[in-house]
Amino acid sequence: MPPIMNQRPIDRRKMLRTGVLLGAGTWVAPSIVPIDIVSAAAASGTTYSFDTPSTEGWVIDNTAGPSGGGLWKLDNSRSTSASYSLHYGNGSSGSYRTGNSASSGTVTSPSFSVADTGDQSMMFNIWREVEPGDRGGFPYDAFTVSVQQTGDVLYTRAADGGTSGAWEAVTLDLSAYIGSTINIVLSFDTVDGVRNHYEGIYVDDICFGRSVNPPAAGAAPGAAPSANGYFPTQPEPTQEQLALRALDGFEGDYPEYIELPPVGEKTEG
Repeated sequence: MPPIMNQRPIDRRKMLRTGVLLGAGTWVAPSIVPIDIVSAAAASGTTYSFDTPSTEGWVIDNTAGPSGGGLWKLDNSRSTSASYSLHYGNGSSGSYRTGNSASSGTVTSPSFSVADTGDQSMMFNIWREVEPGDRGGFPYDAFTVSVQQTGDVLYTRAADGGTSGAWEAVTLDLSAYIGSTINIVLSFDTVDGVRNHYEGIYVDDICFGRSVNPPAAGAAPGAAPSANGYFPTQPEPTQEQLALRALDGFEGDYPEYIELPPVGEKTEG
């Protein structure tokens, strides 16, 4: 059904903040546990809370990914302990829009060796507000957690509206990397410059189990990342998805300039 052009635009940002989730991604959910469990686990291994404020050995690279021009930083707008967290965006009063351009960037952990006994988990708290998945299901605004050395994606979310104004606690299993030294990479990729007027991503209190050990001071860094290790390979959008994307500009509730694909010349016949 075509959109009603004189209908008052829907304030999706307001709806998200009041707990209405628009659309849904297709990603398979990892373990989601209450935040107090993650906080309690902090004493059992290495925890990064970023509250000094400091990245605590994690490296921000806002030139990484398909587009660069990223917005990863330490920010005190939202956190689950004390003041600061890792944030992709411009705080609670801003967005991750960079004009009409796509953006991407990464945050890479120190190196960790994974032992064969005990707890090989990684836990973190995440708050997300991104565009909803109501434009054909294409994975725009993709947040991923991956392993630098192999490119394995451990967790990914995209174009699902976010976490409905709440923090979620996520637990990942690193036992597949027993005997290896790895770096964990957090990444965000808007994919395009459209519908990027949401608040973005916050990650806080990253905790590793007792069997995931940081290196001694001065240890050599991990291996170089493999191709596509920071971002999952994105499919090409279909013509239907491109058409739905273009409607964002015509409906009037998104200010981005939309350039339609070129139309071929009409042929006689």
